[in-house]
Amino acid sequence: MVDGLKGFPEAITAALPDAIVQTCIVHLLRNSMDFVSWKDRKGLATALKEIYRARSAEPAEQALTAFEAGPWGQRYPAIGQSWRRAWAEFMWRQRSWPSMATVEMATRRCVVWFNYHRLFGPIEHIPSAEADYYAAGENLEIVA
Repeated sequence: MVDGLKGFPEAITAALPDAIVQTCIVHLLRNSMDFVSWKDRKGLATALKEIYRARSAEPAEQALTAFEAGPWGQRYPAIGQSWRRAWAEFMWRQRSWPSMATVEMATRRCVVWFNYHRLFGPIEHIPSAEADYYAAGENLEIVA
């Protein structure tokens, strides 16, 4: 997970060629809100949900194109441009998270690893949280 800093994904893949780099959705949304006045933030957040809640890359791409052509994209063109720049790292995953609890547990595992385990050895390839879920073969209902 990267936060959108320039050169960070390239540095990670140079050091860890097998790593999967993904842009953090929270950082992408926060960056989008930096372009917007306070009174417009709620409406913009609602418009962006169509993009990041899409079940696959194709509907997400269509939602981003519609966002850019719509009133929010016309008023704040830098937002669409920033999403396009982060698109390759943002849309590597093709499946939705099955539940909010799964997202929370994956985040907790990542934080625990970062705060404790990384201190005791070299950093190697870290599988994504989704890899753990799908490798377990659990069959939970997929939610958007």
